[in-house]
Amino acid sequence: MSANGLIALAIQGVVFPPFAEWVGIWRVFTVVTILHPVAYFIVPYIVYLPENLLYPGIYVCLAIRNLLHIMAYPIILILLKEASPAPSVLGKINGLAASAGAACRTISPPMAGYLYSIGAQQGFTGLAWWASGFVAIFGGIQLFWIEREKNKTAVVRSLAPCLAMAESEDGMREVVHIVVTEVDV
Repeated sequence: MSANGLIALAIQGVVFPPFAEWVGIWRVFTVVTILHPVAYFIVPYIVYLPENLLYPGIYVCLAIRNLLHIMAYPIILILLKEASPAPSVLGKINGLAASAGAACRTISPPMAGYLYSIGAQQGFTGLAWWASGFVAIFGGIQLFWIEREKNKTAVVRSLAPCLAMAESEDGMREVVHIVVTEVDV
């Protein structure tokens, strides 16, 4: 769990801001959504690794899953804000999204456990992982039907001065905070 937290901290603080600034919010969302099934499909193959590579394989799978998941969460929040028809309903939209996410996190562990037990009886313990991968594929397919306004975009800037190297008018470096703004194109 602590390794998972350290990986997540590094991704959220170091990888996400410059990547989102460089690629753009919508493109990061597309990449993360399309690649997310990979995180589920590779886990069952860890058993085929030699014993000396077992823990590195677990950490690689954990890093891939965290990379995709940790980058998806702030992007979804940014896209929810962009999709909001008015600031007055943003709280309701965020509350509904948080409730839907909590409902899925409540239902999925018992379902995964049930699928794991069925898979164990059949000699295929990867069944729960494959089922999760197919659910992620189903979510990824829906990406192509999302309607998006052409002139909406969000800008994410890096928080760390060593990553952004922002300089003020007097030549002094300053910290650049993550700012989400609408840009007229």
